[in-house]
Amino acid sequence: MIKKINKNDEYDFIIIGSGSAGSVIANRLSENSNWKVLLLEAGQRANVFTKVPPYSPSVPANSVQLEETSATVLFIKKGGYLSVEYPYASKLTAAFLKAGKELGEDLVDYNSPNFMGFSRIQANLKHGQRHSVAAAFLDPFLDRPNLQIVTSARVNKILIDPGTKEAYGVEFYKKHIKHTVKARKEVILSAGSFHSPQLLMVSGVGPKEHLRELVALLHNERPITPMESQQYKHPTILYWKVQIEHMRIPLIQNLPVGESLYDHVSFLGLIFTINQTVVSTALALNPVESLKWLFKGTGFLTSLGGVEALAYIKTEQSVETENYPDIELILASIGSLQFDYGIISRRELRVKLDFYKEYFRPLENKPCYAMLPMLLHPKSKGYLKLRSKNLFDPPLLYGNYFSDPENHDLKTLISCEMFIFDSDAYWECALRSLGVTLHHQISTCKMGPENDPESVVDNRLRVYGVKNLRVADTSIIPVTLSAHTSAPGMMIGEKASDIIKEDWKFDG
Repeated sequence: MIKKINKNDEYDFIIIGSGSAGSVIANRLSENSNWKVLLLEAGQRANVFTKVPPYSPSVPANSVQLEETSATVLFIKKGGYLSVEYPYASKLTAAFLKAGKELGEDLVDYNSPNFMGFSRIQANLKHGQRHSVAAAFLDPFLDRPNLQIVTSARVNKILIDPGTKEAYGVEFYKKHIKHTVKARKEVILSAGSFHSPQLLMVSGVGPKEHLRELVALLHNERPITPMESQQYKHPTILYWKVQIEHMRIPLIQNLPVGESLYDHVSFLGLIFTINQTVVSTALALNPVESLKWLFKGTGFLTSLGGVEALAYIKTEQSVETENYPDIELILASIGSLQFDYGIISRRELRVKLDFYKEYFRPLENKPCYAMLPMLLHPKSKGYLKLRSKNLFDPPLLYGNYFSDPENHDLKTLISCEMFIFDSDAYWECALRSLGVTLHHQISTCKMGPENDPESVVDNRLRVYGVKNLRVADTSIIPVTLSAHTSAPGMMIGEKASDIIKEDWKFDG
């Protein structure tokens, strides 16, 4: 239920974040009517636009509980809360699947054990409408008296006793008012691969040297002269002393939070013009399509932004002995950034305007489609750091794409034998210029054994060295996946719920 939060309220469990994992955990833990569960979500409630699959990416991130809509290589239980359907498919999908068969590949259901091959895309849709994890796992259960959901709640800090190193509550802001709530049993962090590590670090759990570094960075912003340093009461010195003290984060536990970051990188430049229009921009605004979607749950408005099909393939660069993919090929029937004239997609993918004008604008109003190769198992590894102690400052992200010493990542994406017109050097330049993230970041709060220098949580998702604190989201995934990250996030939520129930002796 959604109701007013009271000062110093106490709960058995406090869950931070209602994404793919957090929504599932809130549902499963509140199945025990004796447990009082609080779910804190920074975003607002979903609205009508978030139910329309092609429109949902254009909704501001702070106005919807976000998770990917595409299904992944994961076994989805039939008869569960979450609905999975096939979205819109044009005749390009039929051509794509036919081409796969001609290449000797199988036509498969990639949400099955036999996932190597070509397939139509599957999506979290219900009667053609986007069916988010929150819609599936939270909305039908809002009448549970022991489940409280607070939206527009920006968590500022996890409260940890520095002596006992025990998490005992959370500090958050709602409508500019600070609230403090206590957890009798656990705080569960499910804020995602960016915000979970950020929140751990501002709460004093992170790399010791980096937390010290923040104060040093502030010193460097405004060097103090020797004369000023003698004048202790100088107002400028007092200001900077206050600022430095404000920036200081007391260390609770020295852990490699944020020091590991893997991501899936893709390439926007494989666009092919065709001799007839298959999917036009006007289709998205056609009233007939709106009626088909509204009354039948069919038509173009069920489309995942033009993504219609995919293939899991193994290239010659793969070092896997088993038949396991290293590339996912994604068919986009709408082409690329030119479909919306670069108004939304260009900004979302951080493509510079002058680059768009040179390479994508000439394709506007021309029939075309795109193939997006996605690197599934990159060797390149990035990291994440704090920008400041302020949770409202986004963290600093360093993807380090295509940085592995052996250039394995670039070689996997380069398929020069398919092209006679240019060289590897050309494709390397193209990949570095038009390589984009598909936002499948993982591993920033890596799960692993205690002797692993990169591990943050153990195999029961408990933060090393801190009691009553777990991380349960895709940030804990230790290795790259042949999958998008939404369904694995749900799986983590289910497994975390089982672990927590087991640890607290609930077998209902």
